[in-house]
Amino acid sequence: MNRRVGKLQWKTMLRFSGVAAVVILCLLCMYNVLCVGEARSRASNSFQNGSLVAATDAVQLSPDDPQGYAARAFSLLNAGEIDLALEDLRRAVALRHEDYKLWTALGASLDKKGDTAGALTALKEAEARAPFYARPHWQAGLLLQKLGRQDEAFKEFRAATLTQPALLPKVTEIAWKAYARDCKSVQAAVDPRTDQERLAPGG
Repeated sequence: MNRRVGKLQWKTMLRFSGVAAVVILCLLCMYNVLCVGEARSRASNSFQNGSLVAATDAVQLSPDDPQGYAARAFSLLNAGEIDLALEDLRRAVALRHEDYKLWTALGASLDKKGDTAGALTALKEAEARAPFYARPHWQAGLLLQKLGRQDEAFKEFRAATLTQPALLPKVTEIAWKAYARDCKSVQAAVDPRTDQERLAPGG
């Protein structure tokens, strides 16, 4: 009789432990979701008003979320803290490796730091992840032009205009200055391929 009672008590304890474990796990999951939600809210707030405090709070609330690091990086850039911003951008990229926007931001920041080789590498990573988006190509074009690599720069500008035709007048303006108003060189650089592009302002 005592053995039977003991077994029943043991089974009851096991069941209770199992239920308690599930409840604790659910509570932890809910807490994590709430932390992530609050962290995203503070990161969004930081993006809107540049608050370094809000971005830091976001990182502390959810240290595995790249959004907080990205928000803090932009706040640090605005404050002129490029080295600290680069640290946060690298963390963000490591957490969300496929995000072309983060790679593009890292490239632009490395360029500000003077690391042109690192900047080009980051921008190429952005292009690989978003080959049909204009922004990575545009940033790469600006950097290559600054380095005096005009032909490569205008290939990037051309790639940008294929998905964002509104950039064509700007590319023409850049080419006009870069090639000292030499019409043939400008036309070769801009490379308009359709009647619409040829008739565009500056095309």
